[in-house]
Amino acid sequence: KWSVGLVDEKWIYRYNSEPPVRKPYSAIGIFNDSHQYGQIFVDGLNEQHYLNAMFLSLLMFNNDQLLLSRLLADKGGIILHGNAMLYKNKAIVLTGRSGSGKTTLSEMLEKDGMEILCYDRLVLKKNGNRINFYGSWLHGYKEIVSSKIVGVDTIVFLNHYDRNYYKVVVDKKEK
Repeated sequence: KWSVGLVDEKWIYRYNSEPPVRKPYSAIGIFNDSHQYGQIFVDGLNEQHYLNAMFLSLLMFNNDQLLLSRLLADKGGIILHGNAMLYKNKAIVLTGRSGSGKTTLSEMLEKDGMEILCYDRLVLKKNGNRINFYGSWLHGYKEIVSSKIVGVDTIVFLNHYDRNYYKVVVDKKEK
């Protein structure tokens, strides 16, 4: 569980792990208002746990994206729950709530030759008049990550449906 607060111009992040985790731990992060300086204190993990990847984190917080989202917001970027696919050197972003079919559609598209750039969490950032996908270490339970920076061509918002299919539309007048 997370709690976040601003006290005396310092951002305080508190985290306590909840099952299922490989190794329970708690952490507190204290950052200045701009998040340029900070310290993270961890209880319940040691160097060996960290080196053996006992958790999916870079900064020893369960969700690094909580801190990264604050930094990205100041730079015109966001972290989005979704997958990104590479198609003709452009990124196609698939987003939607859990269970909407992002993984299913990504796997279908991968079988048809598209590359999965990232799985579950992706970074988008405005660059001039376009939006770029930026690869990062963030991922869901499938450890698919990319270091690529690719212009975003399409963002698809998915809703759950009873059957799985997709249709490539070449002529935009086609329905």
